[in-house]
Amino acid sequence: MPFGLPPDELPGALPPACSARCPSPAARPGDSPSGRTPLSLIERCSDASQRILPGCNPQIHYVVGVGLTVELDCLMKAIDPPAATPLAPLAEVLLWALRSMYLWSRGRSAEAAAAAENGSRLAGASGVRVWDDLC
Repeated sequence: MPFGLPPDELPGALPPACSARCPSPAARPGDSPSGRTPLSLIERCSDASQRILPGCNPQIHYVVGVGLTVELDCLMKAIDPPAATPLAPLAEVLLWALRSMYLWSRGRSAEAAAAAENGSRLAGASGVRVWDDLC
């Protein structure tokens, strides 16, 4: 990972999966001619469980790598399913982790800790071991 680069050089040094952009009224910066940016692919996915996993890397990039808050908001809107949407256990655990990181990045520590606790409780109850599924 190219940490330590000047901010204007960082986007070009990142893998393509980390270069998702937030929608704008006209077009997204960095859109390919086919319109297949990582965020657009996440938004087009009809299965809520399938939107969550590809959202992990861009979220980490936005929060830790470059601090793009508007893009992070767009990403969270794209992956956060409507209430009562059934999710696969792994997807639900990851969603709680993403919510926790998002809340933490907004300075909402108590809510972030509660989200992390919900995810941890769900993982234990469902037998999900996240690292087993990501390796």
